[in-house]
Amino acid sequence: RAVIDKAHRRHPDSDIVTGLRALILYEHEKEVDMWPIAVKLLTAQTSRNIPSAIYNLARLYEERGRAQEAKRLWRKLAQLPENIPDEYRLVACDKARATEQCKAGHEPGKNERPPLLLNVSIGDDISTPATAKALDHWRRRYFEVDDMRLTLFTSANGDRYLAINDIIITATIMNHSISSAKQLHERFGSPRSILATGKQEVWAYARSWAAVVDGDNVVAIWIGA
Repeated sequence: RAVIDKAHRRHPDSDIVTGLRALILYEHEKEVDMWPIAVKLLTAQTSRNIPSAIYNLARLYEERGRAQEAKRLWRKLAQLPENIPDEYRLVACDKARATEQCKAGHEPGKNERPPLLLNVSIGDDISTPATAKALDHWRRRYFEVDDMRLTLFTSANGDRYLAINDIIITATIMNHSISSAKQLHERFGSPRSILATGKQEVWAYARSWAAVVDGDNVVAIWIGA
């Protein structure tokens, strides 16, 4: 809080500093309801079409159950020019599905199938000859948790399969053909949800698969049952 207040005194006209200050006031001043002040600061920025302000204000309205005001802001964000950050447009298109920018091919829920083929399948039994042969050169580690037998297979390039009681249940694929988050969005559209995990994000496209994204880099594809 002290750092951002100092930055605000030095750069009172900075949109980035003002937006951060609004969020810090709201998040950290728990003894006093700072929501009205945070909303006032962000509202001043939304009138100038600052994407981060529109995004954060929509989130604040959602947290307070003001769905119609939030939806208006999601639509406003989705209708901004194409050069806004992809992360903002992805969420805005998911929240405001009626806009022209949210084309049918980019709607969530259209991509139930994982974006790549595996050398073994989720649900395969690792004790069968075909699966055992496919994983013959993979490094394996064994664990036991209660009455479950866990086997972790790792390839030379870092791909991993996890089997429980000899049945493959998940795959983490590091060696894939998706070169960037932009390409991921172009090919598969908006994810059903985006979960922030530190510096990375998990873009969930279906129950059966998700992508781990770090900036514009697709770190891994997760595939499950």
